[in-house]
Amino acid sequence: MNGIENIKNKIMDEAALDAQKITDDAQAKADAILAEADRQMQKEEAALLEKGEKAASLAAERILSAASAGRRSETLRAKQDLLGSVFDRVLGRLEAISGKEYEDLLVRLVCENAQGGEELLFPAADAGIAEQVAKQASAKLGKELKVSKDAAPFTKGVLLRRGRQEVNCSLRVIAEYMKEDLIREAADMLFG
Repeated sequence: MNGIENIKNKIMDEAALDAQKITDDAQAKADAILAEADRQMQKEEAALLEKGEKAASLAAERILSAASAGRRSETLRAKQDLLGSVFDRVLGRLEAISGKEYEDLLVRLVCENAQGGEELLFPAADAGIAEQVAKQASAKLGKELKVSKDAAPFTKGVLLRRGRQEVNCSLRVIAEYMKEDLIREAADMLFG
């Protein structure tokens, strides 16, 4: 029996070696599959991380851009408010002119805009100086100007009427006409 036992042991040893070889091969294949899966997972993780970083960077750029636009908008609004305030002050000072200086200004406005034969309309508050202004302007122009009985529809300045044609020389209209230039000059002085 020794011979059968030896053959049986030899077969069993060979089977054990084959089984061990199959097990080792399977383990090697499993390790290779796991290593490849791990490499693939790391690659995908890196791609996802890069994609996430790009998305975060893009979102940050958008937020910064929006904040910058908002800041520029607020700065522009503040500058416009300041320039509006400067214009209002200039207009206030212009409308505060009185006495001889105001009369001289009205005479100058009439002389710069009259062609002769116009009717002059003054605000109701200026009724006391209307004739004097018309007389001085007529003398400077060498043309007859007369004061209308109608009152001008504003508080400071003069309205020249010739038939249906009118030239509005109210201080507010003159200031509005000059507003763009005044604001540009003020902006240059204030904001360089």
